[in-house]
Amino acid sequence: MVEPTRGPGYSTGHFIYLDDRGTRYSVSIGRRFGDNPALGFDSDESRSTDARLLPGSGFKMRHVNVVNHETGLRRSLPVGRVNAPILTSLSIDLLEPRLGKTLTYRVSSYVGEHRRGLA
Repeated sequence: MVEPTRGPGYSTGHFIYLDDRGTRYSVSIGRRFGDNPALGFDSDESRSTDARLLPGSGFKMRHVNVVNHETGLRRSLPVGRVNAPILTSLSIDLLEPRLGKTLTYRVSSYVGEHRRGLA
């Protein structure tokens, strides 16, 4: 079930995050990220029974930091898998609901996933 949180562009959905070890996790993230093919998420609206839930602590998903040089806006975007297109294209078009338009962002850095205290 998708629940809007603050109007158009801010709804969330369930998606599959594939960790560096190949484990599938069901995550709830904004649709503007999960539905963007460049970020490498698969839909999990049927709530897969083979996907785990992310641990409550000790785990951070990989992400890219991006910047729009026209506006100066910066974002940290989750990346669903290690072979996501954003990691080779180095730019992404992203809806900015507050501005009511799509902006092109350039990747400024990549941060891998972090595990602390997890086997």
